[in-house]
Amino acid sequence: MLLAPTPIFLVSLLSAETPALTLPQPLTQPSVATLAAPVIEAPSLAAVLAAAQAPERRNGFEWGPKFTLAVGVHAVTGYYDTYSGEDPDEDLAYSLDACIYNWDGEKGLGLEFGLMYSSYSASSGALGGDENVDTYRVSGGVRFADRGPDNPIYIPFVRAGVMYRKDDGNIESDDGFGWYLGGGIDFRIGSRLAITPSVLFTDTSSMSAQDWVYGVLATFGF
Repeated sequence: MLLAPTPIFLVSLLSAETPALTLPQPLTQPSVATLAAPVIEAPSLAAVLAAAQAPERRNGFEWGPKFTLAVGVHAVTGYYDTYSGEDPDEDLAYSLDACIYNWDGEKGLGLEFGLMYSSYSASSGALGGDENVDTYRVSGGVRFADRGPDNPIYIPFVRAGVMYRKDDGNIESDDGFGWYLGGGIDFRIGSRLAITPSVLFTDTSSMSAQDWVYGVLATFGF
């Protein structure tokens, strides 16, 4: 005999837990470690232009002494207010010069000192004959040198300053201050020696003298 399902039986069937159905999970790809790409910075336009315009230095800064000492021999052409009114016959002049340099890149500013000795023969006029006059010059001033962007073997410079001069003779005798202006070129031989042709103009109150002095010096750098 079949029994009809009762309400209690139906409720118990509906409330029974049904097994949960799980769907298959998709397969995942294995993770691959990634490396950060190196960052390359492009040079600025200003840096590129500066590198393109800067000339290559051929020798480097080989001539940049802190101190120089130079000895030289000179030819002198002078115009003096002598007793006879005639220009004297000049002998050779000999010099000793020192310069203390301060370099800033290609430019050098120096403080210089110099000694120079020469002599000349002047007519003593009515007293008859000629007399020999010794001339001493003491100078001090500034010097400006430029060794250039590619540092060639020649380094030009200009110089200017004050000078004390003394003319010492039996008749022709005088002393006084004045000034000088000149320049030259250091043709370097290595980093410690240069051959220096130079020209100098002086104007002093001693004998109202005006001199052109042309010389060649051996310059030692330290």
